[in-house]
Amino acid sequence: MMNRLNKHISALASAFLLISGFTAEAQELKTAFLLDDFLFSYRINPALQMKTTDNFVGLFMDNVTLSANTNVGLSSYLFPFEGELLTGLNSKIPAETFLKGLPAEINVTGGLNYNIFAAGRKSKDGRSVFTAEVNMRNTLALSMPKSLFEYLKSGDDDNTYYFRDAFLRSKNYFEICGGYSRNFGKLTVGASLKALFGFAEADARIEEMSIVSEKGAVTITGIGDLTIAAPTITLITQNGHYNYKINKNMIKFSGYGAALDLGVTYQLTDELLLSASVTDLGGIQWINSQYGIMNGSRTSSGTEVIKSMKEVCQYNAAPLEDEKTFHMVDGSVNLGARMSFPSVPGLLAGATASYRFGDTRIADFRIGASYKTKKIASFATSAGLTSFGPVLGAMANFNFKGMAFYMGMDGLIFEITPQFLPVRKVNTSFKLGLAIRR
Repeated sequence: MMNRLNKHISALASAFLLISGFTAEAQELKTAFLLDDFLFSYRINPALQMKTTDNFVGLFMDNVTLSANTNVGLSSYLFPFEGELLTGLNSKIPAETFLKGLPAEINVTGGLNYNIFAAGRKSKDGRSVFTAEVNMRNTLALSMPKSLFEYLKSGDDDNTYYFRDAFLRSKNYFEICGGYSRNFGKLTVGASLKALFGFAEADARIEEMSIVSEKGAVTITGIGDLTIAAPTITLITQNGHYNYKINKNMIKFSGYGAALDLGVTYQLTDELLLSASVTDLGGIQWINSQYGIMNGSRTSSGTEVIKSMKEVCQYNAAPLEDEKTFHMVDGSVNLGARMSFPSVPGLLAGATASYRFGDTRIADFRIGASYKTKKIASFATSAGLTSFGPVLGAMANFNFKGMAFYMGMDGLIFEITPQFLPVRKVNTSFKLGLAIRR
């Protein structure tokens, strides 16, 4: 009986781990700090000014950043056995082999920062830079406890399994940004003010779930809630089923807020530049439109266990507890230093340290170097350690006459399956863009 149940439930768990391998919070590339002529350096620190460009403009595809971070990969879930690959939930794979490779909490974060419009202009005296942007940002954070997979692997045994603090959170909003920086000799200061317009937020939580298996009977209990701020879409229905419904007469923003970037750089010597900044310091006041509660218990046996789990895991529609909630957007603190070498023109070396806070908490430390050839092409590489493991990064930047093109990846992926899924942990941000410059 439990083996049949595990086959059904493990499909959901398998999907989660597959998602963790390729789910795309979009972070600015740390490797980009090593390039002293990258147009969008002000995103890392608003005090970093463009060097060889007087003004630029970009539309739709001028700066797209896609990010994904996971603390597990397919190698934690798929195992070779007699010439084939089996999931860790297969009875032929020992429980110790499968479970020892899973962390206490399986975390996945991802997101998209899509730049709709960007422009920058340097003042006539060359000491001030003005920037403007319109962006669409999407963020995702998931967390699932290891204890769920302990149950799926050993659920035939009489035992009690607890799952706590599982969640899925997503924020989706537009931002309109205006930035300014000013050079005062060795010191440069900068700031960017952002107006935020939310169009959808969802926060689904399982505060606690228990599965008690005893003498063939299984008792499932779950407590949690789901809050949605998206009047354009109705998701929760009265009977607990989920059906998307577009409300054409309710197309409007579902939240408003603001955020601030602040930064400073100091040219300690002719060769050494120091940098410090805090970005995305702020949040959004969301106007909630739907609320659901998970609070139930079922006892069953045989194939009825599957039905009981589905019933317990439903969020049933309920009156809103809070009409408005304020949530911070994911921000970051960034420190950096880079040094040029007069004996090798075009060569830069540097180091960065950053901490991202909010729904996602990521520490990132790395060192790297870049090389610029005749004011046209720049190439940078970096290596370091993050909360999700070690990383290697690379980036290329081309400032042609009248045009800039740039692309890079802050966590290179070396092993993929034939279906292009990463084998190991994912810890990467990918950037691509094209802008008109002068």
